[in-house]
Amino acid sequence: MLSVVKHLSVAVLLGLLVWRLLRDRVAALVAGTLFALHPAQTESVAWVTVPDPLMAAALLVSLLLYFEYAERAQSDAGNSYRKSRKQARSKSTSQSSAAWLIASLATFMAALMAKETAMVWPAVLFVMILVVPFDKPEGAKTSQGDSSEEFMG
Repeated sequence: MLSVVKHLSVAVLLGLLVWRLLRDRVAALVAGTLFALHPAQTESVAWVTVPDPLMAAALLVSLLLYFEYAERAQSDAGNSYRKSRKQARSKSTSQSSAAWLIASLATFMAALMAKETAMVWPAVLFVMILVVPFDKPEGAKTSQGDSSEEFMG
């Protein structure tokens, strides 16, 4: 029973990740359902001692937490651009976004303790950073009306 619960939780987490990336409920439902029902996943349900679902759940949670950190850091950068210098110096927003990064790292460490193949997570994170576009700050424009991309980079 516990192995079924672990497997279903990983399927739900996968659905959440797909929804977070694509913002499409149908794609998230299809991804989670295909993962849950695919015959290749019978090993994680049939054998109680398989640590794969625990590792997968920890890595998916770690990736979701990292995305939350990245979005908050991006919005903090946009908000600090629009605020005065005194308001931009407040550490509460940077500390709250750093907490998401620390939580992501902690769940990655938990995945490493479940199974050593979780070591691929930094490579996956690197690829996700390159592939997933995070929203740019809305107010980050120069006085000439240039785009925020030219201003930031």
